Order: sequence, then structure tokens, then C-alpha cells
Amino acid sequence: MAKRKLYDIVPPQKRSIYFKKKETIVQAKKRDFKIKKNFIYLLLMLFVGLVIYWNFSVAKSVKIELWPQTYAVDFTTSAAFSTDLKDFSLADLEFSNPVLPSELIEINGELSKEFPASTAKSSNKATGVIRVYNESNRTITLVEGTRFLSSTEPARLFRTQKRITVPSHGHIDAPVVASEPGPEYNIEPASFSIPGLRNYSPPQLYYDVYGKSLSSMQGGSVGQVKIISDKDVATAEKEALDLIDKKAIELLQERAGKDYRILDKSAETEVLEKGLVDASIGQQKDTFVYQIKFRAVTLAVKTDYLKEFAREYLLASIPANRVFKEDALEIEFLPSTFALESQEQGTTRVSADISIKGRIYPEVDEESIKEIAIGRQKKDIFRYVIEIYPELKKQPLVSFKPFWAKKASFQKENIEIGLNFDESVD
Repeated sequence: MAKRKLYDIVPPQKRSIYFKKKETIVQAKKRDFKIKKNFIYLLLMLFVGLVIYWNFSVAKSVKIELWPQTYAVDFTTSAAFSTDLKDFSLADLEFSNPVLPSELIEINGELSKEFPASTAKSSNKATGVIRVYNESNRTITLVEGTRFLSSTEPARLFRTQKRITVPSHGHIDAPVVASEPGPEYNIEPASFSIPGLRNYSPPQLYYDVYGKSLSSMQGGSVGQVKIISDKDVATAEKEALDLIDKKAIELLQERAGKDYRILDKSAETEVLEKGLVDASIGQQKDTFVYQIKFRAVTLAVKTDYLKEFAREYLLASIPANRVFKEDALEIEFLPSTFALESQEQGTTRVSADISIKGRIYPEVDEESIKEIAIGRQKKDIFRYVIEIYPELKKQPLVSFKPFWAKKASFQKENIEIGLNFDESVD
């Protein structure tokens, strides 16, 4: 067994290396701790900076959207329209007795409409021609309605439609009609006897006088057909007359042009001609055309003049703290009488009642809202707007850009007010 050397102390050289390594490890730990400490300080400063920025950031732009409550208004006033007046000015207009310039519009029009004919029961008798032969030695005269019985099975009875005279050993063509209506009488060519000659003397006469058809009988029928009746024409006339006023308004407005508004309720229509076109009462047709030719006349006023008058009247009639929506303005003429004031001078004047409808809402002072919003938070702006304008259909909407900003811009021009009038919003 080898002997081991024992030392009571570390040799000087190895102790030096040991302490150097230990010192290096301690210094590395101190350096890592310092880096971690600095990183924590940096994160803390960044967090504090973000908090400060979040609480004090200002929006670059602000939009405040409002939904004002609107109310319907309807006013009726009277105005005169004259072809004698050429110029229009609101400054010169007297609202107690307003007169607006207008132009006379006159047209000649035509209305044609197709109508169905009535369904009626059809009972037609077959007709044709029978050649009557006379082989006797005397002339035979047959009265109108003489019966001819066919040789077909079953036999069909026809009657002559006029008086005929058949010479001895000769023949004559006689028009006949079936005794009853129906398609069964449309028979092919056949021979015919005359039952009435059985009672005449000599008996041979029954065999000497007879008939033959050279072509088929035609026209026999029983069924439903379309026939123009008096009632059909009366109904068509009434409906057409009810339509010409609407047609006249369309033609008058077309003649006036898009820049003019006609006094539609004052238009006068005169019927010049009326009746069926290429048809007659009792004719068998599925449909027929009824036509009316007419003359219509009314006055037309420039749309801009009418709107200016209605706008000023509406503004003068609503409360001072209310505003009306321009796009909701409706103007309608009420029924009035078309009258010539002076035919000698060629002046036409009409007095008409006018319905002026619109929607109004509380006036919104946008400048005041902007002043209130400057530098404030959303909740404060929201609260102030609600207090100032309680007549809103829904709560206002306040939005900032960027969205994380806490306060509104301090520049009034960066604040936008939006008014919304969506009538479907409750």
C-alpha cells in the first residue's frame, strides 16, 4: 500500500489560483445584479411614462355625433298664380296676399286602353246552300221556311231562308239554315227530301222535287264566346275617363319641363272624341280598345320660385329656436278652380291653396358645443351635451382620434359636430 502525503496547508501556488477564481465569480455576480437592477429601473420608468402619457394625452381630432328629435309640421296657405307677372322677388312678396309668376300650359292628348269583352253563351245555327231539283212537268214554288230533311243518320232538318221558284225540269240554289243550333248540323254534302210535299197531289211530286247540297253545312255551334256588350263599353268609358286626368297631368308636366311645377289640382280637361277603335257593340272579339282624345290646360310655376316661397313661409311659421330640414320640404297643391281673370287681355290667374309640410328640430349651437368640448374628457362632454340638448332620439356619440386619448383637442377647429336624421332610429 502506497503511502499518501498529508499537508496541513494548501500549497502557495494552488491557493493563489483558488482565490483568483473565487474573486472572478463574485465580480460576475455583482455585474449581473447591476444589469438586472438597471433593467427593472428602465421598465419602471417606461411604465410611469406610459401612465403619464395616458392620463394627459390630447386627441388630435374629436367628433361629436347627435341625433336630434324631429317633429312633423303641416301648414296651409293660399297664393295666386298669374301669367301677367314676370318677375319674382321674396323682398317684394306680400305673405298676406302672395302672387307668383306663372305660365300657361296647354296640350292635346290621347288615351287608348285595351279592355276585355264579356263572355256570352253562343248558339249558332249551321247554314249552307241546297240545290233544289224539279223533275215534274210544272213549276214549283216553295215558301220561306220550307223544310228539307237530310238523308243522313240521324236526319237533320233545314229550312229555306227565302221564297224560291223552281222551273219544270230545272233547278235553283236555295240558302238554308238549320232548325236548331249546334255543331251536329255541320253535315257533309247530302241529299234532301221535302216532307211537306207528301200531302200534295199527285203523290209523285214528293219524289220529283228534291235537293242536294254540294258542300258542307257550316257555323253550327253551342258554347262560350267573347262578345262586346253595351255594359262592356260603358265600363270602359268610365274607366278611361277616370284615367285621362292622370294622363293629362303627366303630359302637362312633361310639356312644362323639369324646372317647372304645374298646378295639377287646377288642371282642366276637355274630352274632344271618345269611342271604340276598330270594333263595335255586338262584335265577337276577345278584347277591344277604347280611345279618348282630349285637351288639357293649367298653369306652371318655376320650381325654384315655389320652393323659395314655401321655405320663407315655413321659417316665418315655426318657433325661433327650431330649424327645418331642407330635404324634408314637401309642397302640394290643393284643389282649386281654374279661372280666366281677363280673356280680353289674355291674362290667366289662379288662386290655389298650398300644403307646406316639413320636419323641424331644436336648433343646435355647434359653436357652443365646441367651446364646451375643448380639453374635456369624453364623459364630461357627453354629460354637458345631454344637459344642453335633452331632445335627442338617442344618446350622443363622442369619439377621439387616437382612440386612447383622454382629453379633447384644445383647438376648436379640430372638433367636428355631426347631425344625423335617420328616421328609423328610435
